[in-house]
Amino acid sequence: MTMTIAPYLILYAVAVALCFALFFALGKGLSSRSIHQQYARFFIGSLLAVLPVAVNQVPLTQPSVVVAMAVSGLWMVTYPVLYNISNRRTVTEINLCYDYACGLYFFSMLTTVIVLTEQTTGMAAMGLIPALFELPLLMLVIGQWGYAVMYKECINPDGMILVQDTNTNEIIEFTRAYRWYGTLLMAIGLLLPAAALIWLNVAWAPQMPATSWWQTAVALLAASVAFYTTFLDKHAAWGRCGLIQLYTDTADYRRGQLEYGRKAADRQARITVTANNPADTDPQTIMLVIGESSSRDYMTAFSGMQPENTPWLSRMARDSEHTILFKNAYSCHIRTVESLEKALTEYNQYNDKTFIDSCSIVDLARKAGYTIHWYSNQGHLGVNDTPVTLVAETADVAKWTVQKVGQPQYDHRLLDFFPEIDPAKRNLLVLHLKGSHFNFANRYPDDFAPKAGKDNIEHYRTSQAYTDSVLERFFDTARKDLGLRAMIYFSDHATLADKKRAPRFSGYGEARIPLFVWLSDKYQELHPAVTAALRANRDRCWTNDLAYELVAGVMDVTSPQVDMTACLASPLYRFTTDDLVTWGGRKRIADDPTPICQIAK
Repeated sequence: MTMTIAPYLILYAVAVALCFALFFALGKGLSSRSIHQQYARFFIGSLLAVLPVAVNQVPLTQPSVVVAMAVSGLWMVTYPVLYNISNRRTVTEINLCYDYACGLYFFSMLTTVIVLTEQTTGMAAMGLIPALFELPLLMLVIGQWGYAVMYKECINPDGMILVQDTNTNEIIEFTRAYRWYGTLLMAIGLLLPAAALIWLNVAWAPQMPATSWWQTAVALLAASVAFYTTFLDKHAAWGRCGLIQLYTDTADYRRGQLEYGRKAADRQARITVTANNPADTDPQTIMLVIGESSSRDYMTAFSGMQPENTPWLSRMARDSEHTILFKNAYSCHIRTVESLEKALTEYNQYNDKTFIDSCSIVDLARKAGYTIHWYSNQGHLGVNDTPVTLVAETADVAKWTVQKVGQPQYDHRLLDFFPEIDPAKRNLLVLHLKGSHFNFANRYPDDFAPKAGKDNIEHYRTSQAYTDSVLERFFDTARKDLGLRAMIYFSDHATLADKKRAPRFSGYGEARIPLFVWLSDKYQELHPAVTAALRANRDRCWTNDLAYELVAGVMDVTSPQVDMTACLASPLYRFTTDDLVTWGGRKRIADDPTPICQIAK
């Protein structure tokens, strides 16, 4: 067989040129040392890429080879291009050389698989084998472009956490949020490229000339070196690709959070709590209800927006002797996990603590002599435990409603757990709602309100009306059966009902949350200082990462683990609108363009 070298030399030159073109065009702030380090990587990587097809004289125009080239090339450009577009103006250095190198290594491995399957069997059906290697890469590429089209930016840590936190029901609800043709287009966008990839590999398997053993051996050697460099080397290129490093960094962060559960005994050993009124030893229940995606902007009781969608809370608010509405409450983040890992623990935006080492409301309440019942309609995430789940599981009783795929579970089902609570004990009852989580139409049952003919805002406000009715049922049941002494309600974050959910900050409307506290006559009699402080602070600004301190204040305890100057239920509360921030400290509450009523400077 006469070997033809020219096409493969051209391919080699194109591969090297492409790598350097991408590296310089999409890089930023690169030092001369960093640049020089890439010379060998790109030259050798290009050689590994070309060797299998060159020594085996594989036609470069064969569809299966073109597919391998396209998949490898798409991997090289996708994350670097999207990252560059999204971040070039805000970062000082961009160096994504491993994405380019991995593309070269993938081509080497994929074409070797093509050579081996053809040489070994000669059967076109064996084209499924390279297709199986290519499909995951293609899906990762399509997913990144789909994310960028949807959210107008490259996937980032916020987006990756959102992806990792998403469960099956949320995926189903997400697709149902689009009209049928939108869902169809999304399905086509995934299935059509996958089908084309398989068809080109199977129906157009390469017709290669017979080669000797040494030619196959060279291909295997090149692919083996590429495989080792990609996956096995201590500086493996795969783990240093932009998307994969983003995923592993996020996963490492989440694994670190699992330490929280293992440190429960240490926290209990060091926490100390003193009751400010030791005479208050009666059986009672303090109820904390955590809402989901509820915005005070759309709630009649807070904003006056009509028609009325919070009749119970509006009625309660008129009883100002017992109910205090806080109209300047904000979330500390725009996602559940980042908000509640702070709201439920000492960890907040204003101190230097970490989630893993922080005491929680569960630790605090247990030390104060309460039995803690935690019931959630959010779904238990199992091996992908979030910080919220980790805190919940340290309660004396922690249960979740049964989540069935494709079947919404409504918040009133949390009432089914109430008979388990012993009214003869001092109880902290925590209820975590599904609330107004997108998709809004799935947050209330058919027998509550008809679902036809509503737009997103109407569905959203109806979901809030349903939450209002659920809160009323919680309140009435706890007051009648459990000796309710105090009730606190706030939401993890808000949402923009007229926009689709996104992992980025889209406006302060995503942070304006409801907060109210109800206090019984008996509570006010036994804890007059707390009652007076809550009333005095009703117009102050507050972010929900200070909920831990608020719960401590309502329990009327002091502790070295509680900063009373961060407690809304204390006369020592120090925060003003100029002090407070949201979105992990990146946005100042003072910059919210909407009027903030009667803020104490």
